[in-house]
Amino acid sequence: MTETVDYGENEKIPLKVNMIYGLGNLGTTLFTGIFDGAIVKYYTDKVFLQPIYIGIAFLIFAIWNALNDPIFGHMSDKTRTKIGRRIPYLRVISFVFGISFVIVWFPPIGTQIEIFIYLLITIFIFDTCFTIYGLCYIALMPEMSLDPNERTKLSLYMTVFGMIGVIITFLIPFMFLTQIGGKEEFQFICIIISIVGTILIILAAFTLKERVGFYDKEKSFGLIENTKYCLKNKAFITFVLYNFGLTLIFSNLVTSILYYTQYVLNLKGEAVFIPLLIVIGGFFTTYFLTPKLDEKYGIRKSLLITGILGIFGFLLLLIPDLILSSIAISIIAASIAVYAILGNPMIADICDDDEIKTGSRREGSFFGINALVTKPAISLGVFIITLMLNYSEYFPQLTEYFQYPQSVGVKIAIQITMGLIFAVVFGLSLISLYFYPIHGEYYTRLKEEIKKRHL
Repeated sequence: MTETVDYGENEKIPLKVNMIYGLGNLGTTLFTGIFDGAIVKYYTDKVFLQPIYIGIAFLIFAIWNALNDPIFGHMSDKTRTKIGRRIPYLRVISFVFGISFVIVWFPPIGTQIEIFIYLLITIFIFDTCFTIYGLCYIALMPEMSLDPNERTKLSLYMTVFGMIGVIITFLIPFMFLTQIGGKEEFQFICIIISIVGTILIILAAFTLKERVGFYDKEKSFGLIENTKYCLKNKAFITFVLYNFGLTLIFSNLVTSILYYTQYVLNLKGEAVFIPLLIVIGGFFTTYFLTPKLDEKYGIRKSLLITGILGIFGFLLLLIPDLILSSIAISIIAASIAVYAILGNPMIADICDDDEIKTGSRREGSFFGINALVTKPAISLGVFIITLMLNYSEYFPQLTEYFQYPQSVGVKIAIQITMGLIFAVVFGLSLISLYFYPIHGEYYTRLKEEIKKRHL
């Protein structure tokens, strides 16, 4: 049984491969979705760790979170085995990824400092597993086909299956973290998620195969030289700056909606699921429209158009009205969905551009250095949220134990974070995207040149 694959000159990726690649992303999304969406709310409202400690933990963690991506990305680019350079890492990490996820949710009963240290250690372990698996997994995509339509299709499968994970990981925090109690039930669900997610990522790791001979003609670069070449690429720099802002928003969106739903809109019981249903509707509608947007306008223009709409959506959240907030959240969900689908194909195009200029394909390095810049955005987003909560005198025990509402200051802090800060970040990101050079005639020429190189 062969350990590598070649899809032939037509570059068509079989349906089975698309499906398995999507299922693998579903497994990863189950872990990262719960982590991104629930970690702050869980530790503030159920563990009662003071928000400022969570913010500090994520700022410290941001250093390793940034450095480990280019290191592991470069390692995978340099790896050569009979089963490829990405698959070996996927297979090893797939067995421990789920365990690293579970331990995050079982902190000891102790002092604030002890819980802080436990949180810091466990997020270090979890993110290291995610970094290795996620980098190698996403780096497979540009290598599987040179056809931009096939890449978009693969990204669409990846995103649609990921959306199933998003729905599940949206649902769970809303069910257990916006209600009184629910800590033990939430922990039990996390164990189930760990088992299901592990099965899916193992399936992908041991079923997917790497493309044969794709990097045989590559030049070899050291880590420092490799990083310099990546940072000289104008398309990559403009994309990374854009991606920094979108990562900050996207990774903290569920957490923000949880707080906004409970403390700004004051929704209770089944009503807390209204924002969830709106997000799901916005995501799914946009997923099926995005390929048509891409075909008509191209990646850059599609992201600019939907990004402007996204800014308008965030600004609407400054008005604490259920109907307007519902409209705003649907617009935001649609805008973020377009980014989720078209973001990864942009890096694939950047890798093609870099190969023509340098003679080397370095998907792992590009994804790694992208994370070097953008991963701290996740921690910065968490820090902004926890800082706003801390200085608004957020006291979750009032709601959890006595069912008292939070202060007006907490409500205002949440509105400013979602309605103003996120809108400004989105706007600055679009300015960088405007200068992204791979579009129009240059994009067409690039695709012709890269296809000739690999014939």
